[in-house]
Amino acid sequence: MEEYLGFQLKNLGDVLMTLPALALLKKHRPGCRISMVLRPLTAPLLENHPLVDEVIVHRFKPRGLDLFNSYKLSRSIKKKGYSASFHFDGQLRGGLLAYLAGLPVRAVGLGLLGVSGLRCPRLYNRRIILRDQNSAWESLALSHQKLVAAVLGLEAEPDIEVPGPAVPEEAAVKAGALLDSLPGQGPVIGLTLSGRQKEKSWPLDFWAEVIKTLGAENNARFYVAGEAGERPLADNLAGLGGAFLGNFCGLTGLLDFVALARRSDLFLTVDTGSAHLVSLTSTPLVTIFTATNPVQWGALSPRQARLCYNWALARFGLTDGPFTGYPIVSPCEVIEAARSFLRPVPQSSGRPSETRRI
Repeated sequence: MEEYLGFQLKNLGDVLMTLPALALLKKHRPGCRISMVLRPLTAPLLENHPLVDEVIVHRFKPRGLDLFNSYKLSRSIKKKGYSASFHFDGQLRGGLLAYLAGLPVRAVGLGLLGVSGLRCPRLYNRRIILRDQNSAWESLALSHQKLVAAVLGLEAEPDIEVPGPAVPEEAAVKAGALLDSLPGQGPVIGLTLSGRQKEKSWPLDFWAEVIKTLGAENNARFYVAGEAGERPLADNLAGLGGAFLGNFCGLTGLLDFVALARRSDLFLTVDTGSAHLVSLTSTPLVTIFTATNPVQWGALSPRQARLCYNWALARFGLTDGPFTGYPIVSPCEVIEAARSFLRPVPQSSGRPSETRRI
């Protein structure tokens, strides 16, 4: 049996961008086993995912390589007899682990990471050029898939289906209890107001106008989900919006959040990890790109609208692409995008299955 090892020691969105690559592996090597090396924060998302057979949690210190623990983990990896390792993150600590374990194929992508971002290239014996150095027109998900395809002698498949995660019953029950706390009978709309980077945020008074309008038109029920630090922001929005707003910030783990999104009718967010989590469901998604690349970082959702600031498009040379840019994404644009998803779906079509495409 072939065994493959993937490294992704970055953040949530980075982890989810590897799923199409894992789907390609499973499709063309159906008997293989896939293990993923992840940080403790992101590990729960793939621990019960149908594409991943084992999650290896790497508890490392943020600064420094912690050589003793790295050596111990490398010994454990060596015993598994992996056919190849794929270094989706290009981080030195993952390359060192695979090198110390003596894995026969240690593959990393150039162009995706940038030559200047790859330290100690000799740790990898397969350094694959994925695209032009300055290309901004390819999603990170497709680039990861090309890395796997190059090692296995395959072609990337942009339309490959990616299953969603298995959500445990306790997460579904918790999500149901939170949503039952929202008064009314209208559609449920989830929000995430800000990202870890301040430049990703959208003005709070814009959010207030959105919830006022959609609440009046649809009797919509709203909640805010995110990290605990966003609770004061959600409370402030409730005051500005003049409506009841479920403040679920800090109350949900990763799989709780997925269960919550699955039971929502729409999700509105800035470009942050929440968008990628919602993309694991069939819930429609509206994402506001204030500063980041909507091609590289667009979520895998099959039902989404990406609303982009002109500055974000110009920053990455995307002004001649398919996205309509705005000097400022105003509440009007978000409301119109939301309306398009809140319209009744024809009975014959139903909701799409829980699969994603690049």
